[in-house]
Amino acid sequence: EGSGAIASTTPLVAYSSLEGAAGTDYLISMLTDGTSEAGITQQQAFRNFAVDGQTGDASIPSGHVRHGLAFIADDDPLDDSRSTDRMATMNDLHVMNMPGASIYVYRNGQVRGSNIKCTGSKWGIYASGVKDGKLSQVGLGKNESGNYFVDCASLKIKDIDAWTGPISDGSPVISLISCAKMQIEGGEIEGMVLVQGDNADNSSKSY
Repeated sequence: EGSGAIASTTPLVAYSSLEGAAGTDYLISMLTDGTSEAGITQQQAFRNFAVDGQTGDASIPSGHVRHGLAFIADDDPLDDSRSTDRMATMNDLHVMNMPGASIYVYRNGQVRGSNIKCTGSKWGIYASGVKDGKLSQVGLGKNESGNYFVDCASLKIKDIDAWTGPISDGSPVISLISCAKMQIEGGEIEGMVLVQGDNADNSSKSY
């Protein structure tokens, strides 16, 4: 939990220690053992601080991606079988200028949060396999590749403010890929939105 206003930032550490090491990592991460929970047994909370990934003179090694805040059921990117419903809560956060995603969520189903800003990064929010998450008062602006949601069932976002910034690779401001029963309610979206389902499988409930 931060001690100051949301405008106060913690700079990202320099990339010098990662020079030449291609891959993906996370500035702040919550990893689990990937086991499914019958009930909510743990709750991790991140509150009232900001993280700025812009270090000025630090160079990013070729092929390296760093995300800001990450909630991951398993740190093996090739294993799609694991998931968790342990709750992770975010309140009054601003994660900005990350070379990866401001917030990255992989198969963590019970993400909650309010008053969250994800700006100026490669992606604002990159979420895969989020089930029944609930977010409100979400600002998603000026992210180069927009915001990406795939296989997110019943994820609900309320009071969203999303827009495309001056630096864009042409991606939609929001991409919803095979997101069954996902809801976006209230707010303002400025830019292209992509909604894509699995047309080859009529039973997938992908829209």
